[in-house]
Amino acid sequence: MKIEEPTITPPTDNDTTPVLPPEPDPPPHAWMEDAVVFDNGLFHVEHGELTEDDGGRDSFSFPAVGGEQYIIEVESRMEIQEDGGTLYVDNHLIDPSILEIVNEQGEQVMGEQDGGGFIWNWARAYFEPGDDGTYYIAVGSGAQARGYLGHYTISVRQDDHADDERTQPGVVIHPGQSITACIDSDIGPDEANPHAWAWAETGADDAVPRFGIESADDKDVFRFEIADAGTYRIEMVDGPDGVGLWAVWYANGWGDYLSHEAPVESFTSDFEAGTHYFAVGTPYHSIGNTGLYTVSLTAVEDGNSSNGG
Repeated sequence: MKIEEPTITPPTDNDTTPVLPPEPDPPPHAWMEDAVVFDNGLFHVEHGELTEDDGGRDSFSFPAVGGEQYIIEVESRMEIQEDGGTLYVDNHLIDPSILEIVNEQGEQVMGEQDGGGFIWNWARAYFEPGDDGTYYIAVGSGAQARGYLGHYTISVRQDDHADDERTQPGVVIHPGQSITACIDSDIGPDEANPHAWAWAETGADDAVPRFGIESADDKDVFRFEIADAGTYRIEMVDGPDGVGLWAVWYANGWGDYLSHEAPVESFTSDFEAGTHYFAVGTPYHSIGNTGLYTVSLTAVEDGNSSNGG
């Protein structure tokens, strides 16, 4: 029997059969799918709103470098009343929270960060990824007000503190050390530099800084690292009039505002071993409080915590 040779038809240049790329794997968690994507810049800010349609959880993603420190803040809007008290603005989220941070595989790398000090209108996370990659942030309502909806602002910035614009990145202080930095407080409410969420409206044509911190430019944040638990004193000296310590954030995520009226010169407290943070700031309408100051961190032998001013 004769076997015919097979006929081979060579490909032609006009073959238009599309070659489709493979479908990407879906993200491990449904809430990651619609994440708002931040780019590679050092600072990002977005306004968001929790609604019934999104199930009370929003998501954001950003590229991060392993070993770098990032500060993530979620904040709602508040009003200052005539008697000095504060109220939440209508339709703004009560007790916003950073519910979790996960990596590209959906593995949780940081749990809930919901420590907002003496008021519930913000949450902060100090995040240091172990590897380069894209990380996802879930935003929702915190433990004090689960299930609430409303507007909020989220910011993600690389930690280049102390002073956001003038000082070397990654400023950290250890016990027995002191650091000199510069603060620039010549900022008014009508200038472009302050961030919108650093101000609270008190009337149609008036705005004042909330709890004294006017903007990122005159709020310097330092990391301080403690190897041994104990009592430590933070002190600010040789600075412009009115410049002092505003707040302390502890390694467990909780924080304390040290004063509602004006910053204090020193603060002594018990600290666990780990990395903590403190903020140097200026009073309300702090025109003219610009210049160098020095902060120090020392161990206190007697172990008695106190707040000095």
